[in-house]
Amino acid sequence: MIMCKDKNKIFYLMSALYVFFAFISPLSLTAFSILCALIVLSVIVLDDSKALSFIAFSSCFMACFNIQSMFLKMLDLAMVVLLVKQLIIAIKNKNKKSIIFVCAILGFCLVLFGYSLCVANFKIYKWHQGFGILLTIATICLLNDIDLKQVILYLSFGLIVSSICALLSYVGGVSAKPPFLHDSLCGIRFSAYFNYVNALALYCSLCQTSLLTLFLTKRLNLRKWWWLVAIITIIGLSTFSKSFIAITTFTYILVCVLGLIQSKSKKKYITNLCIGALIVGIIFLIFNSYATSIIKRFYVDTGYGHGINTATTGRFEIWKGYIKYLIDHPGFMIFGRGIVADSVGEFTPHNLFISILYRLGIVGTLILVAFVVYICIQAKLRKNINYYLPLLIVLINVCFEDISSSLFTCLPILISAMFVLKNKSIEQ
Repeated sequence: MIMCKDKNKIFYLMSALYVFFAFISPLSLTAFSILCALIVLSVIVLDDSKALSFIAFSSCFMACFNIQSMFLKMLDLAMVVLLVKQLIIAIKNKNKKSIIFVCAILGFCLVLFGYSLCVANFKIYKWHQGFGILLTIATICLLNDIDLKQVILYLSFGLIVSSICALLSYVGGVSAKPPFLHDSLCGIRFSAYFNYVNALALYCSLCQTSLLTLFLTKRLNLRKWWWLVAIITIIGLSTFSKSFIAITTFTYILVCVLGLIQSKSKKKYITNLCIGALIVGIIFLIFNSYATSIIKRFYVDTGYGHGINTATTGRFEIWKGYIKYLIDHPGFMIFGRGIVADSVGEFTPHNLFISILYRLGIVGTLILVAFVVYICIQAKLRKNINYYLPLLIVLINVCFEDISSSLFTCLPILISAMFVLKNKSIEQ
């Protein structure tokens, strides 16, 4: 690690530079090169906690690049550099368990890569897809003393800053790409600097739930930071993502119940809860057209059929198609079709668990589960149920999205899983 007198100043300076060059990146290829350099430099100059915070922050500006796939590879490369640094430390400290684990991960990656090339007819241009989940598992195992409060706050500010910059960039004529997409029911769905509106919704869901978890565990002052979770929720609602709307409703109800159980003054808590519910009700009455658009998304037929297909925006039929394909091809059911395999039909599985089964098969899935079990055995898990809330919400989210391809999409799993593992920094 490069030594510097004041790491906080370096951290904030790099973040400010990143925002500036991200804003002007549509105008200059040089700006894109500087952004890539800053991402890789962060894992060398900063400590692990700040490096993870910087990577999370930078991921909020993904779609400001003209070369989106290159950005995804840069994030993965940054995490690989971070893991190599940790591996070197493990070798110096003669930590045999960490060395063996990383070597097992790397060996599994090589086997998957070779198998995928053979099955997928040597589609080398897709080599990076699917390894995000493995990078995530290795990172969870190796990184220690991560200040999750810092990571969540920084990621939350990243979402807000990227949203503002995306609007200013489009209005000011810097970028020709609008930070929204048109929908027949909603009108406009905000996407900020994310190329995929549901990715923004997933990030907002992670930050929202994580902030609420920090409130429940008394790691963050509710009176001081309530506005932050409110802004993140508003950004998430502006995406009109059905999964975000449904999961947010579930999250707030669950958090209210947990808060009531843990509250010392239940009468005061219930009073505040009723006041909050009244305020939310008034807001929805004022913005009646918005509430109507949300309701329509769950039952109006937009070409996906009726019932569960409408509610899942056609995902249910996609899941059935993948399951039927695996049943018809038992060989792929056992060994997978390859980590870089093409989609069945027009769409990806839109489900992490089906995607892993489709790409890795039963054998690969069991090996993946074994890696996770290893981490759980080696690490002490929390007894406080509140810390499991972010992971629960993310796991519900991934039932509707395939996030296995890159660290960018796997970041919510990485951060939410770290909540479950005991961490000295967050306890302090």
